[in-house]
Amino acid sequence: MATIRVHPPAEVACAGQDAASPAWNTQGEGLRQLAIQLIAVDIDGTLVDSQSHIPNANKVALRRAMDAGVEVVLVTGRRFETAAPVATELGLDLPIVVHNGALIRHAITGNVEYHQPLPLHVAAAVLPRILAHQLDPIAHYALEDASMRMWLGPYVDPHNAWLRRYVERNAHCVYRVPDLLAAMVAPPTQLMCGGVPERVHPLRDALLEQLRGRMRLLETSYPELGLTFLDIIHPECSKAHAIQRLAAARGLMREQILAIGDNFNDLPMLEYAGTAVVMGNAPPELRKAGFHVTDTNERAGLAKAVERFVG
Repeated sequence: MATIRVHPPAEVACAGQDAASPAWNTQGEGLRQLAIQLIAVDIDGTLVDSQSHIPNANKVALRRAMDAGVEVVLVTGRRFETAAPVATELGLDLPIVVHNGALIRHAITGNVEYHQPLPLHVAAAVLPRILAHQLDPIAHYALEDASMRMWLGPYVDPHNAWLRRYVERNAHCVYRVPDLLAAMVAPPTQLMCGGVPERVHPLRDALLEQLRGRMRLLETSYPELGLTFLDIIHPECSKAHAIQRLAAARGLMREQILAIGDNFNDLPMLEYAGTAVVMGNAPPELRKAGFHVTDTNERAGLAKAVERFVG
């Protein structure tokens, strides 16, 4: 089994970076002799544009690949409920990877192929630290009834406008409890919180200093919105581990996988895949990491990558 290089658990996903034109890295091109059989696709910042729409060119390129027998798998930090409609729009009859690899679930049947929640004792150690930084933690229980998939306690930060909008949009699956720590008697799929960077970054640093190795910490930043989000999942979960699991079940080698992503939470997946493509809207550090670079998500960069490596 191939080895996955594990990065420090804080992974920053940034939005709003400068665009970059396609730059295909030809170093080692002659070594890839196996045809692509699986395309691993991130959603936000990769498959969809800034309005969360799938450009038609992306749909056409992926459909052409699927018609040629290539499987397409969505690999995202989204929840299953918000990722499954994207799979349906693309006509995917396959499992999708959600919660950054903590859950693999079939897009149509809902059948669970893999679920690795955050250990309860780790979640119990993380929660008080989030609250101590005056942030509101949300516990995701991906396999609970629809009305109980996002657990939330009393508001700690009454001025967190993002959280209130998030709760309003997802009111149908929010389960309010008087004391989240006391109510959390089962391991959650994921913990998350969000807010202004000035408050989130000290929490990030504290978690890494005190709990490194006991969790995987993913950071997503939107500088133009003044928001930063932290996702905490099981330390063995990542997009790479999920893709490795799906490939093994299909008897595929990593050389037969094309991975396309735009942020640092995609990095393990990009390193695992035999062919890795970074979006032109990715952070500069990622675009300079030696991967192929395609166009931006606003200009259907995914379609150009699929056409380049699959045909």
